[in-house]
Amino acid sequence: STLYAGAQGSGVYKSSDGGVSWNSSGLSGANIHTIVIDPTTSSILYVGTGGGGVYRSADNGVSWDASNAGIGSMSVRTLVIDPLTPFSLYAGTSRGVSRSLDSSANWDDGNRGLSNVSVYSLAIDPAISSTLYAGTSGNGIFKSIDRGENWSASSNGLGNQTLNALAIDPLTS
Repeated sequence: STLYAGAQGSGVYKSSDGGVSWNSSGLSGANIHTIVIDPTTSSILYVGTGGGGVYRSADNGVSWDASNAGIGSMSVRTLVIDPLTPFSLYAGTSRGVSRSLDSSANWDDGNRGLSNVSVYSLAIDPAISSTLYAGTSGNGIFKSIDRGENWSASSNGLGNQTLNALAIDPLTS
């Protein structure tokens, strides 16, 4: 099986033998925070970087192109791909959630109700992909039911914790 690893300060690594051996797959020197693979076309990968925005590869990580129109060189802590419409991506950044509806060619902020919040984790409901959750730095969880256009707090019982990871049980969504 093929694996990808993102490293702090040394880019992306790839293993084509189930992790037995690893080779550099580009973006040398970059701080890689997150890697996602297109669920329908596995040769397409996206990485979120610390201070470099988003990069896209269409050739299994052989080459990378910046995909930062509208997002700039912001730090991207998390990326998710809509499983039902894989050309839709969401990026958790230091200024909230940015979204792309065209495979990362362009990004916009869908942050109504989520202003000035650093987002560390994102999750998309696998049954209703218009529903997203954002885990923030010190502000709990926020929920959107309209593909990230509007957000409301959803942290009853959690308080204002920093949430580094979110997951949705696909059998109960």
